[in-house]
Amino acid sequence: MGHFDAALSSHALVALSAILLQVSYSFFNKVGPNAWYLVGVGIRIAIGIGLHTAPTQAVLAMPFSEQEYRKRLFYCLYMMDRLVSISLGRPFGIQDEDIEVELFTDANGAAAQAGPSRLQLHLHSSPLSVPLHIVRLRRIAGRIFTRVYSGRNKHLNAAQRDDILQTLHSELIDWRRSMPFPLPVSHALPVPQFSTAWYDLNYYQHVLMLYRPSPLCPILTIEKVSVIAEAASMYVSQVSALQLEKRYAFNWLNLFSVFTVSLTLIYSTIAQPGPLSEYLRGTKALDDLRTISGILAIYGRKFPSALKCMALVQDVVTKLELRADSGGVVTVASHHHSGSTISTNDATNEPDSAYPTLTTGNTAYDNLQEQVRQSPGQHSQSLEVEAVSDGMLETGPQLDFLNDNFDFSATDLGNAAAQVMANGMMASASMDMDEEMMQLLDGVWAD
Repeated sequence: MGHFDAALSSHALVALSAILLQVSYSFFNKVGPNAWYLVGVGIRIAIGIGLHTAPTQAVLAMPFSEQEYRKRLFYCLYMMDRLVSISLGRPFGIQDEDIEVELFTDANGAAAQAGPSRLQLHLHSSPLSVPLHIVRLRRIAGRIFTRVYSGRNKHLNAAQRDDILQTLHSELIDWRRSMPFPLPVSHALPVPQFSTAWYDLNYYQHVLMLYRPSPLCPILTIEKVSVIAEAASMYVSQVSALQLEKRYAFNWLNLFSVFTVSLTLIYSTIAQPGPLSEYLRGTKALDDLRTISGILAIYGRKFPSALKCMALVQDVVTKLELRADSGGVVTVASHHHSGSTISTNDATNEPDSAYPTLTTGNTAYDNLQEQVRQSPGQHSQSLEVEAVSDGMLETGPQLDFLNDNFDFSATDLGNAAAQVMANGMMASASMDMDEEMMQLLDGVWAD
């Protein structure tokens, strides 16, 4: 870091190398420029010197190792751009259609130049097969972000929206099935990407990203709720497996994922059409939330906002435990926030199987929610959402989860979690991830 400024003023490739190191460092430490700023600078430099374009005659005249080095620099930046931009809900620094440069070679320079016969002598995957496979995942993630989380597909009908989800899910399945095998072995460091649990974790993480409430599908059928419930549970299992292997990375990107999964578990638990108490006793949802609480406690040693997340999860677990032990008989209340009303009834007047409902004042949204609430057993039918206005997702409640006087309501938790997942963090350009999460938990919601 002491030589960072000097490196930036040096040769462009040297500057990019320094930026990549600084970005990697910023994932784990909050000292120096934040990751969003650094990745943006790196992308601008890479585009400025044409690393994203097809190689010119001057580049082709370079030694093979230097050509490969340029490709690796660019695709490292590409993967970091996708990872950070998606986590923060921000536009990409470069679009896939603007990239012409080929991927780097799946071998070191000497082996690649020796020809195919030399490569076939190896009975294990090249270490470079791993980052190549990760590039493929980042491309799929980019398509999910573009097609599911932008407003460009709001005009589609329910069948067309499901086709998008199914196509992207098929790509994820193919990615998981085609992972490098056997994985490289590292005796010096416990590399996360050299464990099958890392690939399982990323598969389930992207399934969650695909099916949770989003601008494409703001209202979920019960089938989709079941998908994200199972995926969230499997995600927690893979985090535990990586922890046991000492391969789990406690960086802020993974903290964001764990926090989002906790919201998904809360939402998918509350959104079940059957009696909540029976669901809690028949699944490991509570155990998963307890596991997440322990993971967040570890994060809290480095990221203070993780402790607020942990307090939220612990509070929810405590109240869900009471719900499970009481057989589902609780009294809930009505809360009014920013002109929006969360409509709930006393549990003695409304059956435990009632689907959560949120009255927003948006007629199309409220009518759709009412259909779901009145027909909890008919969620297999696709619901048309063309009439839902563009501003629908901005009408949700503003809740302070950590207020000591917060009167627990299943509807509150389900709808608030859905709003967070649908809108994303949407951090401003001047705010880093830790500050954004702290504001979110303090009840300050992004527009």
